[in-house]
Amino acid sequence: MKEKGTTHWLSPNTGATNASLYFGLPSGDRITNGTFTGLYSQTGFWTMTEASSTTGYGWGLGYNVSIINRSSSNKALGLSVRCFKNCSGPSTITPCTNIPSLTQIIWKWRVVQNATGYKWNTTNDFSSSTDIGSDTSYTETGLTCNILRRNRFANNQLLFRSA
Repeated sequence: MKEKGTTHWLSPNTGATNASLYFGLPSGDRITNGTFTGLYSQTGFWTMTEASSTTGYGWGLGYNVSIINRSSSNKALGLSVRCFKNCSGPSTITPCTNIPSLTQIIWKWRVVQNATGYKWNTTNDFSSSTDIGSDTSYTETGLTCNILRRNRFANNQLLFRSA
């Protein structure tokens, strides 16, 4: 679940392998008094599940542990939010701007200065990418569980890689 290496994480970054294809970064947390802590050493993610009216469940990653920890925390904490598709979840969702259905997502990005066009691919291969002209969005359909990596190019430069 953690990005491999020590570019962003403190050493020793125990158990980081990139095996899950999700590269969690150590964004730290905001504690209840409003100060920030843990940059480079930890990160926490809220879940949708409440433990009580004042606490919620979250997942945590740390530089010196190889597991992801689940705990309940005060809702006044500032933890990160990441959206993951729950493959065993409900068969319907409430449509919204970027996710109109369970099998579709709309990727949007800002205009890149001096770009002559954009391409889209599920691999990091510019030459086989789909040319989408000057559009700054791409609608992907036919999604299923475990579709994890997307690449977007401006000219021949990789702009974005989802993990």
